[in-house]
Amino acid sequence: MRPITAWTFCILGLSGFCGCQQEVSVPETTEVESLRLSPHLAIIERPLHEPLTDDEVSCFIELVRSFPGGKLPELSQVPSGSSGDSQSPEELAQAARQSIRDSLSVDTLIQGWSPTTSVRRTIQVEQVEPRAMVSLMLRLSCAVAADAIGSPRDVRAQRVIADEKVDSLIRRIYALQQAGRSVSEPLLDSLHENAALAEYLTILSEIPDESQQLVADHREALAVILPTNSPGAKPLEDRAESQITPVSLESIDTASKSPHPRR
Repeated sequence: MRPITAWTFCILGLSGFCGCQQEVSVPETTEVESLRLSPHLAIIERPLHEPLTDDEVSCFIELVRSFPGGKLPELSQVPSGSSGDSQSPEELAQAARQSIRDSLSVDTLIQGWSPTTSVRRTIQVEQVEPRAMVSLMLRLSCAVAADAIGSPRDVRAQRVIADEKVDSLIRRIYALQQAGRSVSEPLLDSLHENAALAEYLTILSEIPDESQQLVADHREALAVILPTNSPGAKPLEDRAESQITPVSLESIDTASKSPHPRR
């Protein structure tokens, strides 16, 4: 059975970052506005489910705009271990879920980061830690993916559907085994993939509403600078056993034309 990497569920690339300009001119007739934080203050390592801030997103966008082509380079995939064929259906599903949890971590994603010397030098100049950048991009990518699906309620509904599909596949496998029939490799692959998708949707359902709203506010700018064709970022195959297809960053363009209501 072919292993599932991150697909890359983390759909962003990674590289170094140039300066983030601060707004320092203030009209004499108005009060002094709060200045945007500098990159090394705004971009620090934070937990996946900590809400994004406007400083983080704004600095991210301005930094990436200074890159060649105005886009992020892609992250390389980090392969995950394959599960054993002797596992029960429940164990196979749990292994797929854990694989996604492990893949969507700073420790794993930073292994796929191999910037050029000039990029590394830029990061050093900006005093931004590589782990901090990976952390921010992970949080951004999950918020973007959740926003592309729809409202927080939409994400939760898709998670429920995915969980039910996993349960249905497990029942189907047991029914085949009890009838003395062999379980096909495509069916086991479908269970593995749907369990991974269900866990991914579980992660997205835990993304703070504030983060979804922020990426929605900056949707047009993010759609321009984020890569849409990273290796492994393609949706799941639309198999007969699978009813749900995860979104990619290409969905941002569609979502921007028909904005969904927010709670």
